[in-house]
Amino acid sequence: MPKTEPEATIGHNGENLTDEQKQKLRAHIAGIRDLKKEAREISSDIGHAYKAAKADGFSTGALRELIKRLEMDADELALREHQIEAYRTALGPLDDTPLGQAAMTREGFAEAAPAH
Repeated sequence: MPKTEPEATIGHNGENLTDEQKQKLRAHIAGIRDLKKEAREISSDIGHAYKAAKADGFSTGALRELIKRLEMDADELALREHQIEAYRTALGPLDDTPLGQAAMTREGFAEAAPAH
């Protein structure tokens, strides 16, 4: 005996789809697929923009962080800055870490010592 496919239903209530609902479902799916395609294209464009910035000598990591901060509202940015400073203070001096050595060298405070 051939196995038959169950009738399509909406959500958890198990009601069968009417022709109008099937048409709406198809439209929703088509719209979502179009948006996902646009998102992939935009993501690709953003990647190309970062590559161009890198080719011009800019740090893409710094650009990403700057853009993230520019997109924050003032209160969110102030909170983030406060949190970072609190964490930095809690960690104490970082002069014995590779990060601390690099910062000190960059600022001209000390010659970089090899990290242990």
